[in-house]
Amino acid sequence: VININTSGEYKIIDKELIGKIGIKDFSPQEFQAYYRNSGISIPEGTISAAIDFNLKDDLIVVKTAAQNKNLAISKDEFSLKLNSQIDADLKYNLVNKQLEYSAIAAIADSDIAGFGFPERITDINGQVQFNNSGVFSDKLLANIWAIPVEAKLRLTDFKSPLLNIDLTSTLELKPILQLLRDKFKVGFAGDIQG
Repeated sequence: VININTSGEYKIIDKELIGKIGIKDFSPQEFQAYYRNSGISIPEGTISAAIDFNLKDDLIVVKTAAQNKNLAISKDEFSLKLNSQIDADLKYNLVNKQLEYSAIAAIADSDIAGFGFPERITDINGQVQFNNSGVFSDKLLANIWAIPVEAKLRLTDFKSPLLNIDLTSTLELKPILQLLRDKFKVGFAGDIQG
């Protein structure tokens, strides 16, 4: 059951529309008939949001605080399990059709798979910022092949994207040897410790 609450007012003299929309426990699965032909599947998870908007002088300003719980999204080989809290600000000019946005997403206990190498990243936790110019994170924690890593990432210029990722991990040689054997089929005659 989806709970939606709306309220608003229109200031006639100022020609200004102010409103609020509250959404609680929205399940995308219940609306799969509308997106099924896209090949996207969202079999589980819920979304809740509080949206404040203002329309005045051909400018729409929206402030959103949204969260999702156990949202599972898949298409072809790609899959994402997401738990996050997103705070976003958007401005859209109806005259020149310009959109400005900025947001911060706090991600917790999330997984992603099927995008290539490595095949799966688990236990993703951290904060990601995004805006018109790119996506940024100074600290994301995750596990790649069961190895804990810390990442910094920057994806800049959506028109000509450039992705920069710095990964840091502390691990011992024995798990590296096992990883080389299991994932890359590299064999060693001896054993490594340390």
